[in-house]
Amino acid sequence: MPEDGKDPLLIWAEYHLHPNLSREEAFKLLQPHNNDFRFTYGLASLFITLYSITAVSALIVNSLMAYVLISNKTLRSANNAFVTNLIISDILLALIVMPLSTIMLILKEWNLGETFCKMTPWLKATCVSCSTYSISAIAAIRYRCIVKGSKLPSYRNASLGIATIWVVSTIIGSPMLFVVQIRIYKIAPPYLLYRTCSEHWQSYTLKVLYSVTVMTLQFILPLLIIAFVHWNICSVLKRRINARHRPLVRALREARRHRKNSTLLMMIACVFAFCWFPFSFFNLIADLESKQISNEYFMVIYGSFLLIALSSACLNPLLYCWTNEAIRRTIKGLLKRNTNYNRRNTNLQENSLIMRVLRNQPLVHVL
Repeated sequence: MPEDGKDPLLIWAEYHLHPNLSREEAFKLLQPHNNDFRFTYGLASLFITLYSITAVSALIVNSLMAYVLISNKTLRSANNAFVTNLIISDILLALIVMPLSTIMLILKEWNLGETFCKMTPWLKATCVSCSTYSISAIAAIRYRCIVKGSKLPSYRNASLGIATIWVVSTIIGSPMLFVVQIRIYKIAPPYLLYRTCSEHWQSYTLKVLYSVTVMTLQFILPLLIIAFVHWNICSVLKRRINARHRPLVRALREARRHRKNSTLLMMIACVFAFCWFPFSFFNLIADLESKQISNEYFMVIYGSFLLIALSSACLNPLLYCWTNEAIRRTIKGLLKRNTNYNRRNTNLQENSLIMRVLRNQPLVHVL
């Protein structure tokens, strides 16, 4: 914004309504818009570096986990189907949403066209909803198997559940396709011409209602489900250990396993809350106080919370794949197989080198 805090359109009106304001004076007022970045170059570089590291890390980790789950038929189950769905949504976040969100955060002017302008917030809302509902579904399956003692749902039912998640997530993000628009500012050409990509709601009430609804569906409801499910799982496991009279060694082993599982379940709930609560709450505040969005410090906080939220794309595959014993065993087997393969190749190369030396040199030299 200009130094006096006025909107560009207001400056345009003043320029045309007040003859005493020359074109040179109007140009001087509009000079701050000539800077392409919302922040200083150092801060912009820092955000670009952090977002790039997060996106690349999330893409690598999720791609490796997706390869492990898809390439091994023994890992095809209802629970792992939701884990795979979570990984796919995180890959979309890393591959598309993070780069475009960085551009939207850093640059004042939007030059990528209306399609990417509308797609970025829509895909972000859709993928975030898909991730949170996949996490909730994984928790519900654990609750059903451990607390209720039921069997895993069939792969077909899991596929229907995944399709439902994507449909609901798409509906939640669909308003962004209609309210996000490109606005073109033209002020005393050729002194200034720039485009912005932002939300334009017809009603402030609708905007607040949508923000509260999204926060409830994307964060509050999934967090309540995860907390309820994991608390009940921990309670059931504890009762089972205390209710059975077993040898001391076996009882201690089960107690250690219970503490480990409880810690992992608590870690999953805490990571979810830590990643998404700051961004969800601050996003609601941003919608309520939309006039402050152009403030540099406001945007720094917003960009930081968005980075923390998107970093969940790096943590999710580690939490949900590495805590799964079958997946962890498969990954260890692949790593061990690759290590043995590399060791064999090294030995073959060494033997081949020795044979070439023996063939090319006289025996007396070798002895």
